[in-house]
Amino acid sequence: MKRKILIAMMLTVSVLISLNGCAFNIGNNTEIEEEENDCGDDSDDEDDEDAEDEDAEDEDAEDEDDKKEADADEDEEPEESEKPEKPEKPLPVGYEVGEQVPDFEFYDAKGNRHTISEFRGKAVYINFFTTWCTYCFYELPDMEDVYDKYSDDVVFIMIDLAEGPELGLQYADDYDVTIPIYYVDDWGIEGLSIDAVPLSIVIDGNGVVYGNQLGQASYDWMDDTVYDAINSSK
Repeated sequence: MKRKILIAMMLTVSVLISLNGCAFNIGNNTEIEEEENDCGDDSDDEDDEDAEDEDAEDEDAEDEDDKKEADADEDEEPEESEKPEKPEKPLPVGYEVGEQVPDFEFYDAKGNRHTISEFRGKAVYINFFTTWCTYCFYELPDMEDVYDKYSDDVVFIMIDLAEGPELGLQYADDYDVTIPIYYVDDWGIEGLSIDAVPLSIVIDGNGVVYGNQLGQASYDWMDDTVYDAINSSK
């Protein structure tokens, strides 16, 4: 009878072993003791696998971050060193459009010295003339009208060439000239090379020629050129 019971117990153990995948030992007193074996606990295996997956994901994320940083470094353009600014090339000197009028000297009736640079910041209408010039006389009324119209915004100066202040003052009295008259000692103004009159030059606030007219200037030319020079100087 005992033998049958022992056989039944061994069969039961065999069934348990096949179901659980674990090994058991049976002692002399038929007590069943559980023995640790290599199969371990299924939950432990799953935890280990999860941990390994997380480590792999962390490594992939780190690799991806490193790659992005490397791409960003490649995309960044190297900073260019600051280059010194090149000095602006000076304009040629003369009375043609776009040239710089030389800062020449001229005098009023009292002998006071003046220069063109005194009027920087404002448009200037310069008229070179002589008292014996017929075309200078012809254009005078139109120039007076333009002077009356724009005298608040434009500096007007008439410069008598090489005749001295007395003739210029007499000329103004004879023909009711209200535009200020100045004079120079000779025709040889450096940088202008004047060889005929009348010569009218309109410059902007920087002393750059905006327009010129050799010979008698019309009212329309005076008015249009002065108006545009005023706007360019603002």
